[in-house]
Amino acid sequence: TCSGTTAVVCYIDDHKIYTCNSGDSRAVIGTMVDGKLIGKGLSKDQKPEVESEAKRIIDNNGRVQACQDMDGNPVGPMRVWLKYQDIPGLAMTRSFGDKLAASVGVICTPEILEYDIKEGVDQFIIIGSDGIWEFIDNQTAVDIVAKQSNPQKAVKAIVEEATSRWQMEEEVIDDITAVIIYLKGAKHPTETTTSSKK
Repeated sequence: TCSGTTAVVCYIDDHKIYTCNSGDSRAVIGTMVDGKLIGKGLSKDQKPEVESEAKRIIDNNGRVQACQDMDGNPVGPMRVWLKYQDIPGLAMTRSFGDKLAASVGVICTPEILEYDIKEGVDQFIIIGSDGIWEFIDNQTAVDIVAKQSNPQKAVKAIVEEATSRWQMEEEVIDDITAVIIYLKGAKHPTETTTSSKK
């Protein structure tokens, strides 16, 4: 089958974040550096542009190449293909469930990275599917979330911005999913949300 997915998970254990990633979904932390809120990756995208990832595909009889226009010019990102057929065309080198892609070296083995939490310095984590990150970089995502006063507004703002950018650039929209986690001691959000019945 050609159906598969990517995944990113953050596990917080006391003062450490373990991020497990397979594919091009991503986790980012908003952290204070010299008085500025900075976006830092908690995961790395596994894409065909990464030399070690491309090597695995080629070593498994696959091909790494961008799509081509009518004149043979490259269009868009590098993709994973069968050696002699223009399928499956994945823009990531790790996923799970796609048996065709697995036949040319696309693996589901996640990369696990560790991050030491600095209470009061680290503000929040953004976990997003690849549709969030196609047209939004880490810093822009952190800036969008930081402007919001509560988690619901933060998630809505980043999803709406990603959707808007897709609509400006493409005829289709990729999956867009986001989760925001505010960390202990964070100065963000500026208000907390509660629910109550009167």
